[in-house]
Amino acid sequence: MDKRRLEGFLYGFLMLLTAVVFFLLGAKYAFLFGTLPEQETSFVLIPGNDSVEQTPSQNSIDLNTATVEELMRVPGIGQTFAERIVAYREEIGRFTSLEQLLEVEGIGKTRYAEWSVYFTVK
Repeated sequence: MDKRRLEGFLYGFLMLLTAVVFFLLGAKYAFLFGTLPEQETSFVLIPGNDSVEQTPSQNSIDLNTATVEELMRVPGIGQTFAERIVAYREEIGRFTSLEQLLEVEGIGKTRYAEWSVYFTVK
């Protein structure tokens, strides 16, 4: 292969590689940040079930009996937030209203709005 053909081949290969990288980055961006319009739906987590289903709120997790593992099944709640919720519950004795989640460190109005649909206080 002569030098000119090799340079042309390498140039074409680099252009193709660049296109693939930009495509993958775009796909990752779309996956992470979403490109579809938001739809308002209410999801409720059924204790003992690892999947999230669209069900009536009667199957919500009771904040006064939930374990760290049950809390972690709610989308967006990791171990740190689950432990904070349980620790706060132990500190105050029991939750008397869902709004008390706002008193847990790091839970603001946005997280409360997202997570409160999964919980109940009995």
